[in-house]
Amino acid sequence: MTDFASLEDSGCSAIWPTDHLLWAQPMPEALVMCALAIAATERCFVGPGVLQLPLRRPAAVAKSAATLEVVSGGRFLLGLGAGEHREEFDRCGADFGRRGAELDAGIAALRAFWRPSEEQFAQRPVPGTIPIWVGGRSPRALERAATLGDGWMPIFVGVESYARGLAELDARVVAAGREPGSVARAVAVITSVTGPGWSRADALAWAGRLWAMEPSRFEHHVVTGTADACAERLAAYQQTGADHVSVLLATDDPVRMFAELAGAWGRTLESASTSTGDVTAPRRR
Repeated sequence: MTDFASLEDSGCSAIWPTDHLLWAQPMPEALVMCALAIAATERCFVGPGVLQLPLRRPAAVAKSAATLEVVSGGRFLLGLGAGEHREEFDRCGADFGRRGAELDAGIAALRAFWRPSEEQFAQRPVPGTIPIWVGGRSPRALERAATLGDGWMPIFVGVESYARGLAELDARVVAAGREPGSVARAVAVITSVTGPGWSRADALAWAGRLWAMEPSRFEHHVVTGTADACAERLAAYQQTGADHVSVLLATDDPVRMFAELAGAWGRTLESASTSTGDVTAPRRR
């Protein structure tokens, strides 16, 4: 089990448990892991990265999220996505073809449950505003983030693709009549510090096992190298406009690797001629 307190002590500012109900590798339930992370930390933001809402009833998710928001003292972020694995939906008895529409409806339902109500049977406690960060890299995911979300956090995007996505996000936010910059700009990047005893091939094989795919499928999606080299690659997302960079560490020892990467990240920011903000701390909208 991950030592969340040690991650926080190393400078981690957000913990994003991965969500899959049915998967090729052991995958603890994301909201349960969020509760454990909240209990073990004092400062970190915590949220699922990202929860597949179409596989769940919105009322139950609304209740869990409200509880986590209250017990965390306002440190909970709700990452949501449509999902992209038909086999998982089929095994769960969910309609894969309607997952996007159900996510849109589910987001509206969550916010309705979180509003104060005089009805006898209403969700209580009322948590106030819980930020919803939308995952996904498709045009529909961008539209959803711009119109319904408080943040956008894709995975499997290179720096150039991410830059194009941010430009599209900004245009869609303005077209939706929202204030420019009102949607937090985040990105998740598979990262692995390599060296003696852990090679790039090992990192790709780790990713392949997690997703049950050929390691070669991740050739363009895994950042590897020394800690300083990885930090420089990640800083490119900051320079492109990311407010927050999340790392999915391709290793069985994430606490040690994060500490090494965090040290290099600090050195990278210190050596930069300019800084566009603290990308290690998510913004609450």
